[in-house]
Amino acid sequence: MSHNFLLASADTTLGHGTQAAVAASTEVAQQAPAQQDAGLFGGGTFTLIFMYVAIFAVAWMFIIRPQRKRQKAQSEMQSALQVGDSIMTNSGMYGKIVDMGTDVYVIEFGTAKGVRIPVAKSEIMAKKEPSLT
Repeated sequence: MSHNFLLASADTTLGHGTQAAVAASTEVAQQAPAQQDAGLFGGGTFTLIFMYVAIFAVAWMFIIRPQRKRQKAQSEMQSALQVGDSIMTNSGMYGKIVDMGTDVYVIEFGTAKGVRIPVAKSEIMAKKEPSLT
């Protein structure tokens, strides 16, 4: 604010030739802060786009890609199940597949051979035998 006041007072007291020099110095003074505000990476649109791309790449490598691999392996395991396989459900219950439908497996739970429950294909977590020891 005081800088503008000094320039205004210099304009009134100086001649026309000096006013041009003061105007040029004012223009240089106004450009200097813009160059200093550029920051560490140089600022600008390119840097902003680069930062967004870098953040997305990191998220892809550490979050999205491993999750897709797990989902693919899980769906392949569920598709390869057959009648007679021992399985473990998402709730932690063990059983044996006794019948298969398109989206549902009929699972026999426990040692009482009459307990048969239909379970959605997506609820089977692993092909696994219970460890009773």
